Amino acid sequence: MREGLGPEPQPRPLPGLPRVQGDLGNVPQRGRRRRRRVRRPVVTTPRTIVVVRHGKSSWKTNDPDIGRPLSSRGTRDAVVAGQQLARLTFDVALVSPATRAQQTWSALQMGGVSCADVRTTDALYHAWTPEVTGLLRELPDAARTVLVVGHEPTLSDLILTLSGPSADRAAIEEKFPTSGVAVLVHDGDWSGLAPGAARLAAFEVPRG
Repeated sequence: MREGLGPEPQPRPLPGLPRVQGDLGNVPQRGRRRRRRVRRPVVTTPRTIVVVRHGKSSWKTNDPDIGRPLSSRGTRDAVVAGQQLARLTFDVALVSPATRAQQTWSALQMGGVSCADVRTTDALYHAWTPEVTGLLRELPDAARTVLVVGHEPTLSDLILTLSGPSADRAAIEEKFPTSGVAVLVHDGDWSGLAPGAARLAAFEVPRG
């Protein structure tokens, strides 16, 4: 059993200010002291992407694919996923319009997840990684943590494209199960999100 997702990643402390240039002991003529030129460090706040595959769906229906609901097990699993993610503060949630994805979002809320900015995103039902990455790049700078609820094989391809090698990556290459949760961390602005730019911080498969 892998470790839980852990607390929301915090900004990394930066090293101290760079050394001041010039000879600080040299007092300029005419009694005027030279101003110290201090180069301020650039503070970068990590962006967190929590990727959740919808819960297990029911095949006991005549509904079209987009209308298939969750099974009882799928709902239970998604509630447990919500309990594990409840400690995080989500600024934006992007959710596929498919019924099973919308019901997964509802189950995540039952587990304790909340978000004021929930967007039903058609692209998550039929798009591939470049389109989803484009959606993430367009997120507002103020957004720090985003939830993505969607489908396979797009989600695993998104995770593998954005992250570098790791043990969890190898597991996702093998399978990204229903209700699977992956946490990606990107140390930069959304606009800089690119292949290999993020790290896979956690991977969990909740079961109820």
